[in-house]
Formats: sequence, C-alpha cells, structure tokens
Amino acid sequence: RQIFSHSMLGLGIFTFVFFVPQLVRLMDLVVRHPASWSTMGVLFLCTFPGILSFTLPIGVLVGVLIALGRMSADSELIAMSALGVGRRRLLVPIGIFAVGATLTALVMTLWLAPLSVRTFRSIEDQLRAGQASNQVAPRVFDERFPRMVLYVNDIDSAATRWKGIFLAGTDGKDISRLTLAEEAIVIADRNEGKLELHLRNGSVHEFSTTDPGHYSLSAFGERDLPVQVRGLGAESVSEPSIPGRTLSTLLRERFKERDAIVEIQRRFSFPFACIAFALLAMPLGARPRRGGRAAGFLITLLLVTGYYLMFTIGAGLARQGAVPIWAGVWSANIIAAGLGI
Repeated sequence: RQIFSHSMLGLGIFTFVFFVPQLVRLMDLVVRHPASWSTMGVLFLCTFPGILSFTLPIGVLVGVLIALGRMSADSELIAMSALGVGRRRLLVPIGIFAVGATLTALVMTLWLAPLSVRTFRSIEDQLRAGQASNQVAPRVFDERFPRMVLYVNDIDSAATRWKGIFLAGTDGKDISRLTLAEEAIVIADRNEGKLELHLRNGSVHEFSTTDPGHYSLSAFGERDLPVQVRGLGAESVSEPSIPGRTLSTLLRERFKERDAIVEIQRRFSFPFACIAFALLAMPLGARPRRGGRAAGFLITLLLVTGYYLMFTIGAGLARQGAVPIWAGVWSANIIAAGLGI
C-alpha cells in the first residue's frame, strides 16, 4: 500500500510535467481549428498513452524509493529485520507491483500509444481540412488550388464570407476561365477535401488559348462552385509515422528500415524499465538514512535523468549503426538492473 500510494503520487506529478508541452500543442490546434467538446476530449485522451509509457516506470521508481525511504527513516525496516523479516522478503510485493506495472506499460506501448498517435493525426487532418478557408489570406494570390489562382479582397473574422473574389483557372485543355464575384459564402467539405463557394453577383469570362476568336461572357446572380484544395482529400492522408504504426506493420518493415527495428525494441524496452527501476530503487530506498520523501524525489530525478540520457544516446547510436540495436536500446535497462542486483 505504501508503494502504490506513493507511485500514484509520482505518476501524477511526472505525467503532468510531460503533459504541459502537449497541452500547448493542443491549445494551438484547438484555437486555429475550432472543434466540438467531444472531439477535444478525444484529442486530450490521445496524449496520455504515449506519456504514460514514459511515466509508469518513473512512478514505480518513486513509489519504491519513497516508501522504503520512509520506512527506513522511521526504523521500521530495522524492526522488521529484528522480527526475522529480511530485506529479500521485500522482493515479493515489490516484484509483483513491478510486473503489474510492466504489463500495463506493455499495453500502452504496443497498442494504446500507436492507436492514439493515429487517432490524433486523423482528427488533426480532419480539423485542418474542415477549416481550410481559414488558411486563405486576403489580398494575396493563392496558388494552392489545382489549376487555379484565387484572390480575395476581404475575409470576415469567421472566414466563412469572402468579398471581392477573383478566380482564374483552366480546364486542363485550352479553355481558360476567369470568375469574378462580389461575395461568396464558403462551406468546407471535410470528407471530400474541398471548398464549396456560393458566389453572388458575378460574371464568368471564358476564352480559348488556341482560338483567339473564341470568347464568352456570362453574368449570374448566384452560383455554386466547388474548389478542390491540394493535400486535403482523403486520398492524400499521409502514411502514419513510425510511432503510429502497428507492431505487425513494423515487423513487416524491419528488413527495410532500421528505424522500424529500433522502434520495436523501444516498445518492449520501456515497459521492462519498471522492473529495472524496482531492482535499482530497492537497495537505495532501504539504506538507513534521513530525508524521507524529499530525498526520494531528489534521487528519482537524478536516476531518471541518467536513465533517459543513457537511453537516448544508445538509441541514437543504434539508429546510426554504431552499436547493435539491442545493445543501444536495452543498455540502460541492463545497467540499471545490474546495479540494483
């Protein structure tokens, strides 16, 4: 119970610390692309599996260090030893707790974290497609539209009403078309990746580049015009990044990309850091000393900094091919567990 309560405390504190940079990214996304409360809730939830895969081992380290440190400071461990309960006996509850945390972290790294990355990217693409009209700037010739150039004189604050529209384009053959309109109501179609323009009070000029004598002019009161936006259609969704790929996909690509093998090893390495941290924290926490929680948190910060620095360096060397992949990714766990043993 002592280990569990302090682990939850450490898990909450470090999860919040890791969550703050993600919160800034989420706020920027929501401000630029307004979404419903349910969508915002899903986006917030998608940030936690990846963070928890980092902070679960830290929570185990905090729990064991502080719980045993408090018991040592209050001489409870000495009393237990006097009653015949040796320190090796403590390996049983600590081991059970560490194995449970490892299994939970495995669920995070192998399934929930990649799923959350893909879900976050999908919702982000949908929001950007739905708010494509916000990306159009007034009094600027915009060439992001296929075979079209758009110029808008003025845009309202909601980016749903344009004034002074100039739209020049071609049908891909020999007909060039110039559309002018006083104003337009803009509706974004997220599924199709296009903008529906409801034009008012305008005219269409058509002429042929091969036949200079061909010219037509037509005026209209209202007209609907669909405009495709490059890169926003469903067919243009980018392939998930390596952190967002499933384990089966990474296994198929392990012979093509070195980064895929590193990612597979990383997803198994982080969960087993729970066991390595438990082995390392037990002798450190059980040492006779004074300091309690403050000393436990200080030691945690030093060990976590050293562990993740070692892991980052090892993973970088593994990606470059300077060391074997297993050695680069697992070296931090091996050294931590070895020191603990």
